[in-house]
Amino acid sequence: MRGPGLFENFCSCPDFAVNTLGTCKHIEGMLLRLRQRHRKAMETAAYKRTRASLSLQYADSIEVRLRLPVSPSPALQALAADQFDTAGLLRRDRYGQFSGLLEALRAADDQSVVYSDVLEYIDQENELSEGLELERSLLAKLRRGQDPASGVLKTKLLPYQTRGALFAACRGGRRYIQDSRCQARRANLRRGRWRGSRWIRWRGSFFE
Repeated sequence: MRGPGLFENFCSCPDFAVNTLGTCKHIEGMLLRLRQRHRKAMETAAYKRTRASLSLQYADSIEVRLRLPVSPSPALQALAADQFDTAGLLRRDRYGQFSGLLEALRAADDQSVVYSDVLEYIDQENELSEGLELERSLLAKLRRGQDPASGVLKTKLLPYQTRGALFAACRGGRRYIQDSRCQARRANLRRGRWRGSRWIRWRGSFFE
């Protein structure tokens, strides 16, 4: 807890990371208790940061935010001006050089804090970026008439199958791919018209 405003505090609950509000019921409940017990201090006293920190800002988009201490050193000010925008958000084009940023931050403030969700998020973003770059290069080979899956698969794929495989392999996470025939089969299954199958529909449910 660092203050009564939005995006000032942090909670590890799942809702805080997805609601884009900068708060959650746990934070608001704690603020309510603090106001009941320390109303005057809450209205007059402000949190004074003594060290720099890197945290995630869970707003409409997830951003990496630098928070500076009350009296930042010249090295910290130079780092903020070079790597972050005026709102303290890390520039997207600096994600790939994040390890260098960490070294510079430690050198400027050896008491600085980097929260674990920042490291996980940067790793995911860099992995996705590398995957997209690989996908673009392999699709370029496909457009030139070359087979990106040559030597990898025993069966030769059709071009649209190759594009689907590259999409699934290069973008990480779970992917669901279906073609128009699959969509037609799913529609027939919902209507109970799946010919040549033992599946039938009865009263809204499927039985074998």
